[in-house]
Parts: sequence; C-alpha cells; structure tokens
Amino acid sequence: MATEKKTQLYFRDAGSFEFIKRPLKYSCMVQEENGQLIRAWKHFYSNQIPFAGYKNISADTVTLGFARDIILDPFNKVPTGLLPSEKPTKTDTGIKKWISQVAENQRHTYRTQIKSSFKEDAINWALIGTLILMMIGWLIRYATG
Repeated sequence: MATEKKTQLYFRDAGSFEFIKRPLKYSCMVQEENGQLIRAWKHFYSNQIPFAGYKNISADTVTLGFARDIILDPFNKVPTGLLPSEKPTKTDTGIKKWISQVAENQRHTYRTQIKSSFKEDAINWALIGTLILMMIGWLIRYATG
C-alpha cells in the first residue's frame, strides 16, 4: 500500500534547512525509524506554499516545519479553533483541548485496529472456567465444613 508523501522545508535549530519528503499519516507528516514514530508535524493543506523547484529539488507544494514546533504557520494561513482542520488558540486551554482531541482520535484509531485471536480467546475461556470450578469447590467445602 502506497503512502502519500508531502514535502517539508525543515528548519533546524542551527539555522540550516532541508527539503524532506515525509509520509503523511493521520493528517500529520511523520518521521519514522524502523516503523517507530519519532516525530510528527500537523499538516494543513491551507499552509502549503507552492515551490517552483530549484536545481535537483523538484517542484512541489511545501509545508514549513521546525524542530521544536508541531505547527509552523508564520504567514497565519491556518484558521484558529478546535476543529481538526484548524490550529489551536494560543491559550493554554486551547492547546490542551486540541492535543487531547488528537490523542482521543489516535486512541479510537488504535482500538479499531485491535484484533482478537482464537488462541487468546481459548486461553481466556479456559482461565474463566478454572476460576468458576475453583469457586464451586470453595462453595462445596464451605457448605460441608
């Protein structure tokens, strides 16, 4: 399955920058190593900037990114609010609500991907049966003793 990739103009703390093609997952541009998520930047289509290309860098729409920011919007192109298509307000409660919504969405996504296996179900039912038999044994011992 092919994943969509977006170009990010990534600024480092030292002042250098780099054009990086990043996979787009859960509406975020992500950096992964060995299938493990390392960093993510929220992607907004309204925040993309057309880039005509230069030398060996192909033309594309580019999203700005920074090492210490999940949303870099210096031109204020993304509307502010609590919707998934909006960036959070600058107040502490606005950012906390926005991040909690993202976390809740990820929790729902994870829960829908969990699959039970026959082996696990069989073990669970065997343990439940053993527990019931033990309780019946205790009841018989208590009633006769």
